[in-house]
Amino acid sequence: MKMLLSFFGLLVIPFNFVGLQMMADTGLKPDEFLITGKLVDLSDSPSHDRDLNVKVTYGTEETGIEELVSGKLRNGKFELRGTLEVPKDVLLSVSNDDDLYGVTQFKLCPNTMTRVEVIVDTVYTTGYTSRFDNWPKKIGTDHTYVYLKEYDHSSTDSERKFTFTGDLSKSFDYHPELTSVWVEGTTYDLDGSELHTSYGPVLLDKGKFSIEGDINGPMGVYILLESRILSDQRDASLTAIFEPGVNYEIGTLEHSEGLVVLADREGFHSKLISDWESDPQHLKLLKQQTFVREQFETSLDSENGTNQEIESEIEEDEEPTEETPTSTFADTNPPADQCNHVDLSSVPDDTGTGLPFTTWQELSNKISERRIELILPFMKSDDLHLAWFAYLLSPLEWSRLSPLFSMMIHVDGISLYDASTYELDKQKLTVLEELATKFSPAFVTVHITPRIESARQRISMYEENQKVIPGQPAPPFTLWTKDADSVSLHSVLQENELVLVNFWPQWCRPCDASIPVLKELYSSYNDKGFEIITVQLNRNTDSSIESFEENEFPWIDVIDSDKFQGDLNGWRAPIATSYAAPSRGIIHDTAFRAEPNGFLIDSEGCIVQRDLSTEELKSTLASRWSEESTK
Repeated sequence: MKMLLSFFGLLVIPFNFVGLQMMADTGLKPDEFLITGKLVDLSDSPSHDRDLNVKVTYGTEETGIEELVSGKLRNGKFELRGTLEVPKDVLLSVSNDDDLYGVTQFKLCPNTMTRVEVIVDTVYTTGYTSRFDNWPKKIGTDHTYVYLKEYDHSSTDSERKFTFTGDLSKSFDYHPELTSVWVEGTTYDLDGSELHTSYGPVLLDKGKFSIEGDINGPMGVYILLESRILSDQRDASLTAIFEPGVNYEIGTLEHSEGLVVLADREGFHSKLISDWESDPQHLKLLKQQTFVREQFETSLDSENGTNQEIESEIEEDEEPTEETPTSTFADTNPPADQCNHVDLSSVPDDTGTGLPFTTWQELSNKISERRIELILPFMKSDDLHLAWFAYLLSPLEWSRLSPLFSMMIHVDGISLYDASTYELDKQKLTVLEELATKFSPAFVTVHITPRIESARQRISMYEENQKVIPGQPAPPFTLWTKDADSVSLHSVLQENELVLVNFWPQWCRPCDASIPVLKELYSSYNDKGFEIITVQLNRNTDSSIESFEENEFPWIDVIDSDKFQGDLNGWRAPIATSYAAPSRGIIHDTAFRAEPNGFLIDSEGCIVQRDLSTEELKSTLASRWSEESTK
């Protein structure tokens, strides 16, 4: 195995088999256990005078919760001793007489010593106490966290045991005492059932940690490294597949700055993760992507020079390709017969397709394509566990296990669904439909059918999005105001030259920010033939009424529902769906977009522009009526 790892250029940190040392020479009786803990106060007002209750319990609400042992945390320390005949899953809680501060769960075994640290830290949050606040407020609150120290050893069966260790003492990115390791795992049975298990969080001790557990089969694992020193440390997430009898550790790949999980033998993890992580073509693309990021970060003030450097680095050693003629929006999107009068020359080329591709996104797409190419053969395996994990770990799946989870295009924290993710969804649909023929009906019902339906819905929304673009007729609608008056788009268009239909979720802060400009434009152009229809997209009637009362817009304000009562559908409301309003902002399996989503429609019912910023809308209206005034 060492020869194999060396071939791929892996730099491996030696294993630390601390589990065996943990169980030996404890000085305890065979049925005795010892839990020791200390307080680490990182708050703005540290104090070791905190007098807290520490209690260990076991059981559930159904079977009854029983106390195993309890004591006091005084002068920054506590010690709990007790006896135990068999291992038990326990909950250790820290509280005062009135409030529960923090908990941690672990398996407590006879003849073991367990170390715990209780960390008090001041966490600052920023937010708005009112949606009309001009500036967010910063508020610090003390939070208490309870961690196991260095070890979480819950294995009781050597044949089902896995080990996961690491030594980050030489890494400057992770604090050697205040970084925690948390493991969340999921196993899948072929009957459709799944089991979720977590280990830790475990605090490093001199940079080291060790986690052991028992599993019956392959388990997909999401690993989070999180530092409590938020100002100068960073967090990281890793993926792995743990199997019984295999040892895993955190290591690094040569020519890569990130951490990876390494297995000590061939198995699911090496096939589905290690092999593509060490693939030369994949590493080359990652190197190019890192170069793009570094150039962007250091050259924000010299965009032209940056782009030239990026292109020269990326195109090095690549064969020159023949340039294809540039096409405009009008070339690729001819207007409908009834909308031939619409001028499409000023419509941006990327309208309706998502964000324009950047060098970063082009490389992300190439990385996804390479990963799919490497993993796709395993999706066709007769080993159904291997096939399913291959799918989950591919960029086709949006989950914590998938690389795509961290690769989605983000703008101001919003994940956008664009042409590249549309193509991924079509490939995903093909793969899922093939997998559905191999698995049991129960498994398909639980895991595959919902994914197929979600992919089809996103594909449909994106394709519908291509129908509601400039040069196409706007879908008609009739909606209701808060006073239960009906408003039809047709009647409003008959009375105006241009109508802005704006889909408006209550939680959209950029929408709120545009209100003053829209009011100014409405005041300037309403008497010339400009109208606005705000379509409220809320989840229930109460929030809609609240939004109506708070805004009191001077223009037409309606709700996207045929009944003004009960629960509403938000982005999935009927008119929002017909306008494909959410199709450019999908996170996981729900549609979401936190910015104004507007359509500018002329008196003949044709869309002339969409998704205009307030500045673009201002320019469009000024141009429209300045031209008319000169005729």
